[in-house]
Amino acid sequence: MQSNVPQLLFDVSLVVSRCKLLGEEVEYLMKWGAKYNIVRTDVKSNEVKLLFSSTAAFAKFELSIQISEMYPTDPLSFTVLNRIGNTEYSRVAAAISKVPVGLWLLKRAVKSIHEHLLV
Repeated sequence: MQSNVPQLLFDVSLVVSRCKLLGEEVEYLMKWGAKYNIVRTDVKSNEVKLLFSSTAAFAKFELSIQISEMYPTDPLSFTVLNRIGNTEYSRVAAAISKVPVGLWLLKRAVKSIHEHLLV
């Protein structure tokens, strides 16, 4: 039984650190989201929804990101709901694919979307 304790502590520590990182990223986007044309941020369970709106790009769309238990070491899984303009899934996927997995993945993905689709 004792030999499993270090592994359990490691697993719990890993989950807690990933949750902390994601929490810091979401907090940053809630505070500074307007800088990236984000008008609303919602978090429910393992889903982060970001509503982007840009008059310069004539675009308004909602990005729903499914956060996996392996975040940020897995690529982001997402859907796009277009509201105004012609923002297609493929264009968002192209912007996100430019971002390698790793620390601050969500934040870097948002920056890439902003730079490639909304400016």
